[in-house]
Amino acid sequence: MSLISVDRLTRRLVKLYNNEEGLRLIVNSDTKEIFVVDIEMYHYEVASEILEMTKFDIKKRPYLASYLVSSCIDIANYEIHGVLTGFGSLEVKLAVSHTKNQLKSAHGTVLDFIDAGQLSRSNDYKEKITLPKKIKTSK
Repeated sequence: MSLISVDRLTRRLVKLYNNEEGLRLIVNSDTKEIFVVDIEMYHYEVASEILEMTKFDIKKRPYLASYLVSSCIDIANYEIHGVLTGFGSLEVKLAVSHTKNQLKSAHGTVLDFIDAGQLSRSNDYKEKITLPKKIKTSK
């Protein structure tokens, strides 16, 4: 898959890439660039393409991907119901963490992406910035 960089939320994007998990994105918190995650892919796979690294390399050195942040826009009937930033397969499966500033930057970029687009927010619209909880494992 080639990387698809986008700058505003359109009906066409929703039609092509929205699924039951929503419209999934990877946001470069440094450059404010947004990449669409294809329906058949995971956040970490797009991050791997951007970084030109395998998921195993990212898992060994997750700090190299910290500026890439997962985000998901919950969309139904071309109406936005919510935005979740900082929680996706990149953070969960590869243990990539982000600074508070990286998360705020990525989330703000997604909100700008929405505002520049063609869809409106629903009456029950919610947004959240989150980090996955560290899971303790027994030795």
